[in-house]
Amino acid sequence: MPPRAMKRSLEDNDMMQLFRLLAGITAVLVLVQAVLAGQWIGGDLAIIVTHGWLGSGTLLLALLMTGLSLAGGRQGWLDGRAVGLSATMVVLVVAQLGLGYAGRASAVAASLHIPLGVLIFGLALVLFVSALPLRLSPADARAR
Repeated sequence: MPPRAMKRSLEDNDMMQLFRLLAGITAVLVLVQAVLAGQWIGGDLAIIVTHGWLGSGTLLLALLMTGLSLAGGRQGWLDGRAVGLSATMVVLVVAQLGLGYAGRASAVAASLHIPLGVLIFGLALVLFVSALPLRLSPADARAR
C-alpha cells in the first residue's frame, strides 16, 4: 500500500473512532439523564436543571455526529445510513428538548418525553455499534 493511501486509512480510522466515541458518550449522557429524571421524580427538584443542561449537551453531540457522518459519507468510511440516523438523532433531540420544557406545564408532553428518551438512547447505541470495526473471517482477511 502506498504511504499516501496508508495515511488516509489511518485518518479514516481516527474519524471512525471519534464518531464511535461521540455515539458512546451520547448514549451515556442519555442514561445519566434518565437517572437524574428519576431523582427528580423522587423529590430532588433542583436536579432537573442539570438534566436540562445535559439535554443541551446531547444536542451538541448529535450535531457533531451528524457533521462527522457527512464528512465520513463523502470520504467513503460511513454509508448513508449513518448520515440518516445521525440527522434523525438531531431531530429527535430537538423534539426531546421541546417536550422537556413543555412537560413542565403539560402532562401529555411529559408522557411523550420519557419514551422519546428511550428511543434516543437506542438510536445512540445503534450508531455506536454501526461504527464498530468489522470482524473479518479468516478467509476474507487473507483475501485482503
